Amino acid sequence: MIFPNSFDLAEPILLESLVLAPQNVEWAQLNPQSGKRFANVSDVYAAIISAVSLLAIRFFLERIICKPIGTFLGITEAHKKLTKFSECGWRFVYYTVSATIGICVLWDKPWIWDVKEIWRGAPLQTLPSDVWWYCWICAGYYLGCLVTVFTDVKKKDFRSKICNYARYPKMATRVFILYVLIWIATRLVWYVVLLYSMLFQASTLMPLSPAFYVIVFVAMTLFGIHLYWTNLLWKIARQSSNDEVRDDRSSDEEDDDEGQQ
Repeated sequence: MIFPNSFDLAEPILLESLVLAPQNVEWAQLNPQSGKRFANVSDVYAAIISAVSLLAIRFFLERIICKPIGTFLGITEAHKKLTKFSECGWRFVYYTVSATIGICVLWDKPWIWDVKEIWRGAPLQTLPSDVWWYCWICAGYYLGCLVTVFTDVKKKDFRSKICNYARYPKMATRVFILYVLIWIATRLVWYVVLLYSMLFQASTLMPLSPAFYVIVFVAMTLFGIHLYWTNLLWKIARQSSNDEVRDDRSSDEEDDDEGQQ
């Protein structure tokens, strides 16, 4: 393990100070043992390695693959469009691959289909190796985003933007509709089921600690953010719909003018 001494020394102090463990649970029980893996502060090194690796992949993908594709499609560097296209291309590739891997990794996990299994046996639940790798790869991606956030070109939904930059507006609309539907299904419907289980079922299946109530507060705050973004998506959808109606009317009027001539 990389950096074992520093993390191993800091972990008990950090965890005890945060009062994370419920009663009758000792930190020694959460150390890796007999091939069992638990969530561990020292595993943060995996996110750092993941971030560096993904940034290297991003550098290669944007410059060697995405930019040539953008140039082939006639996208120029005017208003940084080619750079935007390349950055959106990287995000499209990452999220597509990440979502595919996530489905494969999580499909057979019982707590995906029954949220009560999230709490059963906690906090002494073992962490499957495939879930461990998937979580830390995702953590590495967002850690990398913290590094590049100051240099990336600001943009809206990357999937729709790719289609717009490539001059496929109808496809962009369809992708955006699909994105909204997935957002509602995951951020509102499934997440509400999770919140209900957290508020009314968790206490019957696991011993609670003060940190659990902090997690509940964070989860409720995140749901409020979901509602805020849902409202923004609704406004964007209405604006897009109005723009399409105006474009269709303009096209009809042009066709009528050409017919009269």
